[in-house]
Amino acid sequence: MKKYLLATVSIVALTGSVSAADLMLSKAPIASVAPSWAGPYVGGSVGVARHNAGYDDFDAGGGGTIIDSATTHSSSTTGVIGGLFIGYNWQMGSLVYGLEGDINWLDSEVITEWRPGHVRSAVTSHEVPWLSTIRGRAGLAVDRTLMYFTGGLAIANVNNRASTSEPFGPDFAEVKQDETVAGWTAGVGIEHMWTNNWTARAELLYVDLGRTLVNGGGALGAAGNSYSGRFTNELLMARVGVAYKW
Repeated sequence: MKKYLLATVSIVALTGSVSAADLMLSKAPIASVAPSWAGPYVGGSVGVARHNAGYDDFDAGGGGTIIDSATTHSSSTTGVIGGLFIGYNWQMGSLVYGLEGDINWLDSEVITEWRPGHVRSAVTSHEVPWLSTIRGRAGLAVDRTLMYFTGGLAIANVNNRASTSEPFGPDFAEVKQDETVAGWTAGVGIEHMWTNNWTARAELLYVDLGRTLVNGGGALGAAGNSYSGRFTNELLMARVGVAYKW
């Protein structure tokens, strides 16, 4: 009888231990899987762009200058920027890297009058209507937040003009440029994955569109002079955006 009683108690104790172990396992937290940044994505962005422009006057050999020789004439403005982007990410552990391309439209025209009030004043204007970049991205992902560096090729249309005229006659001279140019861009950004498909970002980019020497024409006074100048355009852009990833 004692043997049966001891056996029954042992079975009950063993059953209770197994049930307690099962209960502890059922209450153990399930390890969360880190979200993946890998794959394609598309999105849009808006922001502000600081446009810093310059014009260097040169004597092209005929004694003519639009403003005055060997002087840099700088001007700037702040406008709105908006655009679309598309890209692809790869991921190795915490390292995320990829390629991204974008197209942007800018409100960035800056017009400046030099020597206002003089008999012969001069005007410069600089505009970047659109800008496109092709950039590499690389950064570190901490759970759902990605901090990255970016840089690459910048392509833009630039409209530059420097002109002057005699107020009491038909004489006129100008140097102008309207073409697509290539430069470079670099910047930093931070991006957060709100869901497995939607992300939001903030980004700061610098763009240098180079320095271009342009020959002009026209005549002031009795002499038919040659004119030339060098234009520069730089952009500092701060923008935010949202993207959908697959």
